[in-house]
Amino acid sequence: MLLLTIVLGTIFMGGVVYQWSIAHFHVYEAHGTAFFSMTGMHATHVASGILLLRLVYRLTRHGRFTAQNHWAIAAVVMYWHFVDVVWVFFYLVLYLIN
Repeated sequence: MLLLTIVLGTIFMGGVVYQWSIAHFHVYEAHGTAFFSMTGMHATHVASGILLLRLVYRLTRHGRFTAQNHWAIAAVVMYWHFVDVVWVFFYLVLYLIN
């Protein structure tokens, strides 16, 4: 499932790039500023989360973690879920309350 999460996160990043390419507003407009700022900051965190997930995946494949030593996995999972939950609120603000 970790590999699937990495793939889906990467697809999400492609969606962000696509949304930026078809946006019908500009940075100097209030909604445009909010849109590009919020999605840009979120995309930065998603990209760093994908890199962290890849690192955990690689370390897991090399047998680095045990039942007693798994703090890195827990930390990355909590970070990823935080970024995921933030997107729910960003989605509400940017797409539904327009």
